[in-house]
Amino acid sequence: MVQNIYYHCAPIRLGAGSVIETGNWGRMFQFHNWELVTIAKDYREIAYEYGRLKYAPHAPSRLNCVFVCETEVDARNYSRQNSHTAVIHQVELVDAASPLHHAKWSLLNLSVQDGISPFQSLEQDIQCYWQGIPDTDVEVLIGGSVRVVRSF
Repeated sequence: MVQNIYYHCAPIRLGAGSVIETGNWGRMFQFHNWELVTIAKDYREIAYEYGRLKYAPHAPSRLNCVFVCETEVDARNYSRQNSHTAVIHQVELVDAASPLHHAKWSLLNLSVQDGISPFQSLEQDIQCYWQGIPDTDVEVLIGGSVRVVRSF
C-alpha cells in the first residue's frame, strides 16, 4: 500500500520537521565492533543483503533505507517486541517517488523450522522477506528520507 504517513521507531525523540535520512542502520552496522554477542545478527544482515540482490534487486537495501510501520498500532507492536525504549514518530515521505518494500520484520528473528536445516530455514525466511507479501508484522523499507510530523 502506497501512502504518505508512516510510523518510525527511533532511540531518540526528534522534533517536528526533522528529516530522517536513509542509511542509519547500515552506518551503525558498518562501524560497530563485531562482537560475539552480535555476530549472529551481523551475519543475518549480510545474508539478507545477498538475498535482496537475488530476489528483489530493485528493493531498497536494509542498509540504506528508513524502516517504518504502516500504522501506529504496528509501530507500538514492533517497539514492544524489539525496542522497548523507542520513541515513535509519525513521519511522511519527503519524496513521494521513493522506492518502497513491504516485508515481515518477524522473519528476521532467526527461527528454525522442524525438519529442515537452519540454512534452509534461513533461506526460506530470506526469500519470503524479499517477496514482499507480509500478512502480519509489516515493516516498510523506504529508499528515501522521511520527515517527522510528530512524536509520541
